Amino acid sequence: AGGRPAERYTVADAAPRRVPGSLCLPGMTPGSTDTANQGRGSRRPVERLRCLIDGDGTIVDGSGDLLHALGYGPEDHGPLNYRWIVDPLHLATVLREQRAAEAESSSSGPSRILLITRGGGRIWAEMELRSATRDGVHVTEALVELERARTAGRSPDLARILDAMTRAQVLFIEAEDPKVVFGGLLAEFLDLTDSAFGFIGEVLHDADGAPFIRAHAQTNIGWNDATRLLYEQTLADGMEFHNLGTLFGSCLTTRAPVVSNAPASDPRSGGLPSGHPPLDSFLGLPVLHGDEMVGMVGIANRPGGYDEGIVQYLGPLLATTAGITDAYRQRAARRAIASELRESEGILRAVIEHAPGAIYVKDAAGRYVVYNAAGARSRGLDPEVVIGRTDLDLFEPDEAALYRLEDRQVMQSRETRAYESTLVIEGARRSVINTKSPWLADDGSVRGVIGITTDITDRVEAAEALEHERELLARSESMLRGIILSAGEAIVTSDLHGRILSFNPAAESMFGYESDAIVGQQVESLMPAELRSAHEQGMRSRADGIRGPAAGRWTRRTAMRSDGTTFPVEIFIAEVARADDKRILALIRDMTEHVAMQEMKDDFVSVVSHELRTPLTSIQGALGLILGGAGGDIDPKTRELIEVAHANARRLVRLTNDLLDLQKVEAGRMTYRMAVAEIAEIAERTIASMEPLATAKGVRITLERPEVGIFAIVDADRIAQILTNLLGNAIAVSDPGSAVCVRVVEEPDAARIEVEDHGP
Repeated sequence: AGGRPAERYTVADAAPRRVPGSLCLPGMTPGSTDTANQGRGSRRPVERLRCLIDGDGTIVDGSGDLLHALGYGPEDHGPLNYRWIVDPLHLATVLREQRAAEAESSSSGPSRILLITRGGGRIWAEMELRSATRDGVHVTEALVELERARTAGRSPDLARILDAMTRAQVLFIEAEDPKVVFGGLLAEFLDLTDSAFGFIGEVLHDADGAPFIRAHAQTNIGWNDATRLLYEQTLADGMEFHNLGTLFGSCLTTRAPVVSNAPASDPRSGGLPSGHPPLDSFLGLPVLHGDEMVGMVGIANRPGGYDEGIVQYLGPLLATTAGITDAYRQRAARRAIASELRESEGILRAVIEHAPGAIYVKDAAGRYVVYNAAGARSRGLDPEVVIGRTDLDLFEPDEAALYRLEDRQVMQSRETRAYESTLVIEGARRSVINTKSPWLADDGSVRGVIGITTDITDRVEAAEALEHERELLARSESMLRGIILSAGEAIVTSDLHGRILSFNPAAESMFGYESDAIVGQQVESLMPAELRSAHEQGMRSRADGIRGPAAGRWTRRTAMRSDGTTFPVEIFIAEVARADDKRILALIRDMTEHVAMQEMKDDFVSVVSHELRTPLTSIQGALGLILGGAGGDIDPKTRELIEVAHANARRLVRLTNDLLDLQKVEAGRMTYRMAVAEIAEIAERTIASMEPLATAKGVRITLERPEVGIFAIVDADRIAQILTNLLGNAIAVSDPGSAVCVRVVEEPDAARIEVEDHGP
């Protein structure tokens, strides 16, 4: 009875224990309850004992004499903790005086206490605690004087209940873990009633306001694998009981004790889970603190069952449980508030310390109470020396006077104000804005100023740069308008829906419309009717983000003037975006004269080509016949002249053919005969045809070709024509004795023919 260590309360599933009643040493009166004269009258004979106690309360020296004096035999000797032999009613006093002795390193003065004998009886003693050392280790010296002539006893039942109450209170004071505190309480209820199992829980309410129990301690009866797993999973947070249609639910709803010695047939019972051990009896006790039910104790399977006497007997311990439960709630609430406060303070401290600008607080006298490190460093100040100083201590007099004036304005007006200024920090000019608010106390009085200094240099510079860009843009737009107005080509702009937005003077002249009359009209009004539907479709595609085929290049189109006449134009279309405003810009050229001149050129080329090719072909043929001997033999001098004439005739025929080919290319009517050919063979044949010209000039033609033939799909005659022109040019500019090199080179996806000469 009180002789076991407090560690027995760390689990709630300890087996029920019986506590022996009070016993007396020989010569003492059993069951004495005379406490009226305790400590009064003459002192009884005493026996003075000395022992040493370590920081955990273990008696490390002198325990043998003390154990013998308390009735223990040699077989009981061993490590002894004074908490096991001090009456629970006086344990708190001894703990307090031990801490005082350790702190003051002096005697705490004698205290009159009760010690517990081996048989559970009480004996009065005076204990004096002093600070001491043993083998260099700090200990507490206890001087104990036992009054052997008188003992103090209690009735067994009263002693047990008072001991339980005291142990519970001491455990609450010493232990922080609620599982330990409520586990100890549950053990006391089980011990006092010899019950097999039970729980102690706190009354809570769910989201709908319905009450339920969350157990802070419960017996681990572990009746099967499922319940053992459930117990382990809920041990940390506590098992919850929500079903009100049960015996404990009846206690919770009626707020009155529930006694059931036949739970199986009790209509209030909700049954037992599968595999649960038999429930022979049940006692539910409401834990009431004032008018509020703060918790509940449930115990079960007491031999002989429960009755109203047990309820009355447990009343004092139940009241202690109510006080501890309420204190636990208050302690938990204080801890939650303290935790939230620490968290908010930590967040605030982190925000203040890591803020990019200065954050500070000044009292009414201008002394800095808070100044974050980043802000102090930004002003070239040591954060350690700012607190307690004023602006006059830290800055130039003029600057300090200005800050003080601002502070007074804020405190007097009780309003937040912002002040912009320019500072020179480390030789650089910085623009800052000081936002100051009044620091108000809980009673509404002004305690000082809270300020935030923000560096807005980048913002000011960006604003200045933006203003400069706006000026440049305005000048650019003015110049652009001038260019558009004076441009010789028509410039027309429209939105993505085809509405004309601008129409420059050149466009007015080209189309015959006044700008005021055409702006706002659809672009389709500038083209023939048969082309308008296609243009409208193109504008819808462009509005959807699809570029048309004419975008970004000059394209030939047909336009229509205000009088309905059509004319050819070239148009260049571009998309111009400014912020979210997209426009279509069209540059338009009147191609009427160009087309007429092109037709004249084509007619001229056609006439010249056809008129020249026929007689030239005849002349070439006739000269060929003469050189072939059709007219008889000719002398060498004449042959030489005829050969020159024949060669020039052939050259004129080629030039005429080239003119016709050029005309075909421009008209898009050039025809090609594509076929697979070996590129080096084309070059070889062309070189053979040019050999006479090269030999006459004294120039050599060489061919470099890969070992493996290169095949491509080409028009062999056109390739030969191009190569003939290149070779002709190369031979013409080469000096006698030099060489012209033709190379056929293979590339990853092409064949290249190169003609290289060494002329000027």
